[in-house]
Amino acid sequence: MFAHDRAASQLAEALDGAGFTAGWERSVLVGEAAELDLPQPAAECKVASFRWEEAEARQALELSARSGPHRVPLEAWHTMRSTPNWDVDIRVLIHRGRAIAACWLENVRDTAFVTVGGLTAPRSELLAELPLWRLRKPTKKFLVVDADGDLRDALLAASFCEVTTVQSYHWAPPGEPAAAPPARQSLNDAEYLHIARRCEARIGFDYASGSGRYSVPIDSRTWFYGMFGGSGDPVIAAAERVIELGLRACVPPGEWVYEYRPYLNGWEFDPHRVGNPGQPRWPGNALADREFQFLTTADARLGTFGQYAEQTLVVFGNDLIEQVGEELDRLLGGGAWTFD
Repeated sequence: MFAHDRAASQLAEALDGAGFTAGWERSVLVGEAAELDLPQPAAECKVASFRWEEAEARQALELSARSGPHRVPLEAWHTMRSTPNWDVDIRVLIHRGRAIAACWLENVRDTAFVTVGGLTAPRSELLAELPLWRLRKPTKKFLVVDADGDLRDALLAASFCEVTTVQSYHWAPPGEPAAAPPARQSLNDAEYLHIARRCEARIGFDYASGSGRYSVPIDSRTWFYGMFGGSGDPVIAAAERVIELGLRACVPPGEWVYEYRPYLNGWEFDPHRVGNPGQPRWPGNALADREFQFLTTADARLGTFGQYAEQTLVVFGNDLIEQVGEELDRLLGGGAWTFD
């Protein structure tokens, strides 16, 4: 909860009344990356970014577990199988071959900001010469970090500015916590490949030919969305929301939805635990922009297929069509366009 929020006091009362417990309070610091005066690593040290499979990243996970609390523990990103250098950048300070400190940077999509998810020690040199080009879409210019104590002092000395404070609140509901994260990137394993082949067979999708040919099943409908803009178009955004709500209505709690893109990273997620306030963002899109894309259940009984070259959306499964058909007709028109 941020102190600059006018409703902060009322929210604090509501959280207290609901059984939440106040936790740490920190300063929120913002710095323009190009203007920061951060110290360089000592001569016997180096700072570099690492991927999950590398030993230094495993050492960073250990350092994260032994420090904190952090805004988002590094283990949470690891559990979600997040892609290093795209979703999160893992930076490690190495001294004579041993990791002595780490930080991780979170990509705030569609903004010029990068958030520091955690620093295991007040070593501000971890933020020097950041390769922000790795965290693209759009170009990153600003760093945001929650800090107190020695770390706050070091960052203020490096030209960060304090803009507000943030107060954490914690809640431990009865029962066992969820064993699986709400979303995680799919591994290219046998199970995922079976789901992928099932998706392709469901609509007769022929990716290998390079044409993207497909044959729609009987229990499907097709819409053309090429008359609208890209992902930033409000009509496209509204149609995505319709699909999101439709999948959530058709898929029972505990069943997962899979985003499948041939030869690209995909996602698997619980539609009831993503996409709402306080939850991770909804992974994937139904209306494909630059890649062929499926959103489907593991058994492919219902879902969507986006054919980016034709700019057509196929919705299959009678239950899902019943949920989304009327709204998609209103937004995109009553069926696919044809041209002679």
